[in-house]
Amino acid sequence: MLKKAIYLFLILIVFSSCGEFDKMLRSDNSDKKLKIADQYFAKGNYIKASLLYESMLEGFKYNPDVERIYFQLAECNYYLYDFYNAGYHYKTYFEYFPQGKYSEVARFRHAICGYRESLAYNLDPTYTKKSIENLQLFINYFPESYYVDSCNKFIDLSRKKLELKAYENAYLYFNIENYKAAITAFKNFSRDFPETDKHPNAAFYIVKSAYLLASNSIDSKKIKRLVDVSTEFMQLEQELKNTEFYLPALEIKNNSEKQIENIAFEYAYSFYNNENYQEALIAFKNFAIDYPDAEKHANSLLYILKSSYMKAKISNENSRRSLMDDVFAQFSELQNELINTAYYKDALEIKKDAERQIEKLNKN
Repeated sequence: MLKKAIYLFLILIVFSSCGEFDKMLRSDNSDKKLKIADQYFAKGNYIKASLLYESMLEGFKYNPDVERIYFQLAECNYYLYDFYNAGYHYKTYFEYFPQGKYSEVARFRHAICGYRESLAYNLDPTYTKKSIENLQLFINYFPESYYVDSCNKFIDLSRKKLELKAYENAYLYFNIENYKAAITAFKNFSRDFPETDKHPNAAFYIVKSAYLLASNSIDSKKIKRLVDVSTEFMQLEQELKNTEFYLPALEIKNNSEKQIENIAFEYAYSFYNNENYQEALIAFKNFAIDYPDAEKHANSLLYILKSSYMKAKISNENSRRSLMDDVFAQFSELQNELINTAYYKDALEIKKDAERQIEKLNKN
């Protein structure tokens, strides 16, 4: 808008200060007018030249130089950095004269105007996308052109803008804590820009977003989403390896697995706490099998013994003896795993209590 305002201001100056020029602008002598316009153009006075060229287009059907006039008018706007109007006039030129003398240059300049008009990467990318289309169209029309290398360069620059825009959009979702949208946006970014050097960044934020989404989820969705963290990490591990993001991503994955272990342990403990010892026994056994390397593995073994003992203790006298024998069997099975842990002493006490219970039963 500022460029156009300056352009209109300069036109007003031209009209207010150049009586002779105003007469020429109103003249019907096309030959003389074209000659003067060309002189202005050659001297770099593109405002006056453009006004004269434009005035001649009113009767373009009767002007044999109309093709060149259209092109020169576009050139004036181009050199005035009015890329919007320049692009419009270049397009008009090659639509009227698809096989014209200046068709190749006009198509190239039209594409470049689109690039110049495209906004900064963090604003609306519509012009940037259109610019890429026009640059590619030029290459399709003129694959052997001198300008092909320049077109490829501008396409690369435009794609870089779109790449940065897509990455910033994805990061914005992460920053405002919309983690589900962030995961989708970072995945789309990696898919749409396969040659980007930000693949490790995107991979890290996918894993981190998945973890934060899971951590902030309701209980019914938490475990599945924590499992998703490990899945995302394993799928992206190759992209993360040998980068600064690998160890932080690995730590996130390990933390998610610890959370899963804690939830599974708490699930088993809830049965024990509610005195549902049969279900507690099953849940703690499953925990011990599923998480053999968990920090709470030894603790789960103790609760297997505790659950087995409490199940026996509250049972009727007819089944109590056999259930107490089960406690001994459990202890024998788990002893080697417990012997070098902080829970072994408690396990021994449970075994001794079971022995006392059996002695009491025998006396009866």
